[in-house]
Amino acid sequence: MQISEDLIFGDSLIEKKKETILSIEKETDGKLVLICPSLNPKDMLDLYPAKVVYSIQYLKDNLEIRGVAADHYECLELVRRLSEEAVNKTGNADLRSYLSRGNGEAVHGDGATDP
Repeated sequence: MQISEDLIFGDSLIEKKKETILSIEKETDGKLVLICPSLNPKDMLDLYPAKVVYSIQYLKDNLEIRGVAADHYECLELVRRLSEEAVNKTGNADLRSYLSRGNGEAVHGDGATDP
């Protein structure tokens, strides 16, 4: 399991970035939802409950975590904001390519983006 240096956080985790990263590394918070580039090249993203990733060695060995949210709904909101940001900046919603270029770090918990 590889955690991106440009990890994107859901609203409720903005103030707890260090603790959240530590809980992922130590596999202690199974309630988190992880956003990863899809292992299937035909798809863009996969959303995994952390407890699933922690329990399956294949996933732990092959995933790059690009985003994290406290729950499913927060995760969907984060993906929505990323999609809007990608469309505004690139003209398409190819999130796999957009995130692989190091984008997405401008999405803040308050929904604002850096200029």
